[in-house]
Amino acid sequence: MFSNCITCGAAVDKSESYCGKCHPKVNKKPLDEQAGGDHYKKYLIQPIEYCMVNKLNACQANIIKYATRYADKNGVEDLLKIKHYVDIILQLEYSINNPKEIEY
Repeated sequence: MFSNCITCGAAVDKSESYCGKCHPKVNKKPLDEQAGGDHYKKYLIQPIEYCMVNKLNACQANIIKYATRYADKNGVEDLLKIKHYVDIILQLEYSINNPKEIEY
């Protein structure tokens, strides 16, 4: 079912009062907007899309997120966060509590 935009009269979904032309935010999806910056806008897909499609766990998803944005947002801080999440995986999945003890 359709109704009309109350500003211009264009056809809109019955659940909407405004069209996207008069009010662009009406047609925006959550991935169209980003809270806290625009550091993911230049990528073909956002890290969250990749992580969800590939069913990554929280640690894996955070590693992808921070690896993607470190050069555009928090630099070394984001790289240290990656290391922290790797350390969590080592502890939880491999029972390695002190990664510094690992010989390469």
